[in-house]
Amino acid sequence: MGLGNIAGVAVAIGIGGPGANFWMILAGLMGMASKFTECTLGVKYRNEYPDGTVSGGPMYYLTKGFEERGLPAGKFLAVMFSIFCILGALGGGNMFQSNQAHAQLTNVVGDYPGWITGVIFAGIVFAVIIGGLKSIARVTEKVVPIMGVLYVLTALVIILLNYESIGWAFGQIFEGAFTGLGVAGGFVRALIQGFKRAAFSNEAGVGSAAIAHSAVRTKEPITEGFVSLLEPFIDTVVICTMTALVIIITGQLVSDPETGLYLLNEGSTAIQTSMAIPA
Repeated sequence: MGLGNIAGVAVAIGIGGPGANFWMILAGLMGMASKFTECTLGVKYRNEYPDGTVSGGPMYYLTKGFEERGLPAGKFLAVMFSIFCILGALGGGNMFQSNQAHAQLTNVVGDYPGWITGVIFAGIVFAVIIGGLKSIARVTEKVVPIMGVLYVLTALVIILLNYESIGWAFGQIFEGAFTGLGVAGGFVRALIQGFKRAAFSNEAGVGSAAIAHSAVRTKEPITEGFVSLLEPFIDTVVICTMTALVIIITGQLVSDPETGLYLLNEGSTAIQTSMAIPA
């Protein structure tokens, strides 16, 4: 549950139209397989230390898995993943989130220097990650369910209040998946945006989720794989679709009559939230 489910969906359908959500759903279903694989490997090849701490993730299963098969590329790939993971964490892992959180806070309390939000968030994150993987797992297992329940309930209320438009909204999603700015242009635009935002939302195949899942208390890697494959389904297929329905049925997505391009209503909070997100 995060910005990928909210602002990410707004960007996807704001650029690719309602049909982008169809491709997000498809990417979520496909992502279940990759999430299952990477999280199973994360537990299978993790390091467990005498003090009870663990270390796991692609950097470990790439090294050990390739070595088992006598292939030399594992360590190189592990190092490359680690470098890219650090770089990704700097941009997509914290600057993106703090920027969007600051944008939302200024909508509520008024404009104030962005560095204040950054310092507060940095302090909170530091307090969590200094305790290692187990500390991160303890915090997220409490915070994420609360976020998810609150967001889903809010979205459900909006959708149910506009229940007469649900069928029409799904029609827009399925129709827009293959049409739009010319059949070919609309299809490609919706497909690219749908898959991009789905990957950002559920992290399937990215590798970062396997690091967190490796801290689980189990001796059966396959069981953690089964747990993890539910994440893309709940995250992308269910929650992202609810976000798309809310945006569509509340009239926040409009079409420019001159260009045919989809736009988010300029008076909505959604456009303010997503303006800083790169397409």
